[in-house]
Amino acid sequence: MPISSSLRSLAPSLRLFPAFLAIACAPAPPPPAPLYDAGPVDASPCPECPDTGPIVIRHDAGQDTGPAVDANVDAPGVNAAGADAGGALAITVDGALTDTAWMAQTPLVAAIGQLDPFGGDHLDTLYYFRDDTYLYLAFEGELVTGDDVVVYVDLGTTPSDVSLMGGLGDTSGAVDTTLSIPIYGSTEFQPELGWGTASMPHVLSAGADTIGWRALASAGGFALITASARSACSATACETAIGLATIGATSTSTINLVVRLGRPGVGWSNQTFPTSHSGTPENIDFGIPVPAAP
Repeated sequence: MPISSSLRSLAPSLRLFPAFLAIACAPAPPPPAPLYDAGPVDASPCPECPDTGPIVIRHDAGQDTGPAVDANVDAPGVNAAGADAGGALAITVDGALTDTAWMAQTPLVAAIGQLDPFGGDHLDTLYYFRDDTYLYLAFEGELVTGDDVVVYVDLGTTPSDVSLMGGLGDTSGAVDTTLSIPIYGSTEFQPELGWGTASMPHVLSAGADTIGWRALASAGGFALITASARSACSATACETAIGLATIGATSTSTINLVVRLGRPGVGWSNQTFPTSHSGTPENIDFGIPVPAAP
């Protein structure tokens, strides 16, 4: 075939070649605009991707069900019971007494070792303090054989005082039953509140039969207190916090504590806070005062 005929047959392809070169050599399209984080400042903000401010972590259930992953502070009004004490907690309620606020306290140490039939369980140290908003309690010890640790809280003379003479009458749950074990309080110590736990490790749950706060009553059932209340235990320690406003107290109100380790049907352990000078843990001679907030 003559060369001129060959060139004429390639003409259509040659006409497309410059277009192909234009496509092949065109610059790459610009990358998509970056996604900006939720931090307070972006390097190159743009109207299409405005920053939304810092991330805020909160737990609207009012109670963490495992190790805390946030500051353990609710925004006002999001507590599960519909109320919140307001203000930041000084501790993270996770059963680990590693917070700076606990480190600043001098705990009470048990004056005597555990005796049978409570062998295996023990109550070693007691921590307590309050700030302008919360009352904080904690203990170190162990529960492995079916005993419970309970705390009686006396707010001084109030219309809700309960006499402990002979014990109370709520057996609807583990904590209630232990708080109701026969005990003989003095006329000076008449508590309004109780707290307890029936196992370790343990975390406050919806039913709260085995951990948590109670409003005591001489007869009939105790009232469960959930507003602004948090409780958690590791295998070796428990801690709890409750809003002072929830229990009708302030940062300067009278607050006294009595702590016992007990077993329904058996009675009270010889390990007590405060130390039983009479040697009979079923008697309460006096309470431990919680100093007013600094």
